Amino acid sequence: MNSEFAVHDGVVRSRLGLPATPRWITDGRLAVELDDYGVTQVDYFSRRQRQGSPTLFYQRLFPGFRVYVERDRRRYSPQPADCELLPFGYRCRWPVDGIDFRLEWAVAGERLIVRLTAPEDVPEDCLFRLEFHDAFGLTPRDEDDARYKSRGERRDWLAWQFEAERAMLVGGFRAWPEIAAGEQAGAAAAAAPAEAAAEAAVADGAAAQMPGDAGPSRGGDSGAVAGGHRTQWIGVAASFPVRCAQTPRNRKLQLIGTEPMRGGRSYSYAIVFADEREALLAAGSPTDGELARALAAMHARYAALAARTPRLRSGDAELDAYFALLPMHHEPCKVPDEPGALKAKTSQYWVWGWDGLTSNQASLYWGDEAAILDMLRFYRRTAHPVHGIVHAYRPDGSAADYSAVPAQGMYITLLQQYAACTGDASAAAELYPFARELFAAMAALEVGQTGLCVGTSLYPDFRELILETGRDISSMNNTFFYCAARAMAYLADVQGDEATKAQAIGIVKRFEAHFAPLFGDPTHRFPVSSVDADTLQRREAFHNCAVKWDNGYMRELTQGMHADHMQFFERELLAPGGVRPIPLWCEAYDADANQLHAWWPVTGEYYMRLMNLMDRPDLLGRWTGWLRHWYRQLSCPEGVPLYAERAEPEADRWNAVRGAWQAYSMRAWWQAVVHGLVGIDLDAGGVHLYPSSGPAATLEGLYYRGRRLDVEVRGQGPYLTRLTVNGRPLAATHKLPSDVWTGVGGRDRIVAVRGTTPPPGPLLLYGYGIELTGYTAGTDGMAALATGAGLTRIAVRFEASAAERLVVRVDGAEVPPWEGAAVGEGTTGAEAAVDCVRLYELPLHPAEPRSLDIRAIPVGPAALAGDGAARDKGAEEAVEEAAGLADGDRLDQLAKRRQ
Repeated sequence: MNSEFAVHDGVVRSRLGLPATPRWITDGRLAVELDDYGVTQVDYFSRRQRQGSPTLFYQRLFPGFRVYVERDRRRYSPQPADCELLPFGYRCRWPVDGIDFRLEWAVAGERLIVRLTAPEDVPEDCLFRLEFHDAFGLTPRDEDDARYKSRGERRDWLAWQFEAERAMLVGGFRAWPEIAAGEQAGAAAAAAPAEAAAEAAVADGAAAQMPGDAGPSRGGDSGAVAGGHRTQWIGVAASFPVRCAQTPRNRKLQLIGTEPMRGGRSYSYAIVFADEREALLAAGSPTDGELARALAAMHARYAALAARTPRLRSGDAELDAYFALLPMHHEPCKVPDEPGALKAKTSQYWVWGWDGLTSNQASLYWGDEAAILDMLRFYRRTAHPVHGIVHAYRPDGSAADYSAVPAQGMYITLLQQYAACTGDASAAAELYPFARELFAAMAALEVGQTGLCVGTSLYPDFRELILETGRDISSMNNTFFYCAARAMAYLADVQGDEATKAQAIGIVKRFEAHFAPLFGDPTHRFPVSSVDADTLQRREAFHNCAVKWDNGYMRELTQGMHADHMQFFERELLAPGGVRPIPLWCEAYDADANQLHAWWPVTGEYYMRLMNLMDRPDLLGRWTGWLRHWYRQLSCPEGVPLYAERAEPEADRWNAVRGAWQAYSMRAWWQAVVHGLVGIDLDAGGVHLYPSSGPAATLEGLYYRGRRLDVEVRGQGPYLTRLTVNGRPLAATHKLPSDVWTGVGGRDRIVAVRGTTPPPGPLLLYGYGIELTGYTAGTDGMAALATGAGLTRIAVRFEASAAERLVVRVDGAEVPPWEGAAVGEGTTGAEAAVDCVRLYELPLHPAEPRSLDIRAIPVGPAALAGDGAARDKGAEEAVEEAAGLADGDRLDQLAKRRQ
């Protein structure tokens, strides 16, 4: 395996050999594993496949699809040189006896194409041949291996036949439900009540299990369905005249060119798939020109994607390259014939629910807004009228599982993020009724007046191993729900739905009152994984996704807990190669010998936020090292195996497959770099900055509301010593006003200089769901016009003293600190008095700008001497000035008053 490669414009380039083999190439329903020699596995998700394995071909004793150049009866296998690797294939130089051919393997339009271009000086006796063993076709029978088990379907391969006039080998298999013919009638009668039972299994928020399922697990099968067979037709076609030969023993099929190659011409084989033999034959063998156009379209698609993808310049070449590759390998997970559907992985998996919905700010950030809108419509279109969003889909589009109801809040969160990042109000209005239906189903599962929902955890697969019983209040599910309830309040306010807004806010406040008391373990000072829904007793089980941070509102919920939670991560969960899912001393650790010893990157947003908020550059450095390891594998795992204490965990055969890329892991790591390393996020209400002592970096081309943001962060420290947007200086805020986007050509530049010294006066840390305009600031405070939707709060850092107090006013009326807020950004006790963060709940509305003033007011002798009155007068003028920037009618009045 060659491990030396570089990335340029989204293309992996290797001088000698295909890098990091084996590799998976994919597009849509077809996925192919290959190495330097040829194809080792083929997976195809047929539109008629309801059950059974997607793996059609698998290399075991004998090789898979191989190509050779034949000359004087000698066969030359590929020795790739000067490789260019893309997610859908690779092309290379292939030297044969001092002659350079050009070879390309690619997946395009549900065809596997191998194309050879002969040099002008090709000798006259060269032939191009393709071979594979009959035994390459897989008959899945290994019930001990989830990859190659029958999954409820028996497969009978058909004999390969050569259609000479079409230059095509025709074969395939018939797939039969694993039910004996005599049992079909009884099975059909039994199917109806079994299906009905499965429909009822979502009671109390549980995920439905279809007959024969072991639950919503990655290896779970749909149950056998009574009925007839399906036939999967497969053609191996040539774009040039070929003959067919086969060996008399260990049957090997060979397609061999009948005429010597000519200089400058291309010769192609294509492996194609069809549901009907007639359709396969009618399509015939594709011409080389047709295949060339298909390949050119794929290259153009990915060149355009690379050109528009944001670029990171962090000083870490491997991290920057990985950042560039992740959106590229996310692209082929799309299912072209089902807009909005997204394969969970570039191999093995089909379409799942949370694999598409969670951690998907990344797609918005890298400019794939249209795909997110398609996705939101897809999940609405395919939802069950009672059970809601599908958790797992079969290739034919039917549902295999439904998502745990509280976890369906991911949809609402993503809808709000889509509306915030695009400004697409019409789509938000279109999809709002469905979001409201989901929210109503979640709200109906509230346990008493706790604000918390009943339902087994969405993850891991075997919830009984983390002590769940089916009567559970899951911390993971409920942090999904909290983020969704906050997003719902926002969306309802924008839509003018006062009843739903009030319901969502009520649930949020009950949730905030009960989350820490119910889930907070007093010994370990970290939330437990679940609480018994009947007794409200905590269970002695812990998981790193107890807090699933899906939007910025989660910072309000966890304010004041960060130091304790970070200590738990460091003490109990950090391993040399990643973040353990469960402490080593917990009974659940490795209880399934699979997920429960592996780090799921999709659960890692909270840990990245903690590293950033607690300003831990040492841990950030370790984290980027973990990513560099997987970059060198040219892979992105679903789960990082941490059973052994290794700084460089091994690739395995399921969760961390070499050469495969997991969709939600790609997004999770990509947006974690944006949120934690660069320190910026785009959320409801605008842009927030999160300075830390991480490396200086520049992020070019982040997408936001039809504009591109270039973000440069310099220096080190948790505060901003200087901040400019398009050259305009801003002070005393980590939240950017929404009227600063004035850059030429839709391009805006943010320069943030970080430091260790806090500003002298109040500092606005965040305000989710709030938009500011006409912002002004001085050493004593700031003023702006503010609008907001839903439950709107701001966090202000201010070092209190005996001489000053902090005052927050909306339209001149003072707003008291929010009583539910914890004091201190991860601090407790005496520390909080020194470094104090206060939250304020503001009475704001979406379309009614109100004056917001945040100011340090003198108290004691200074105030008695009159300084306080002068300061108050200055505050009033600042508010009016801020209002005037947004409302020109007030400018004349302000000028006259100052004269």
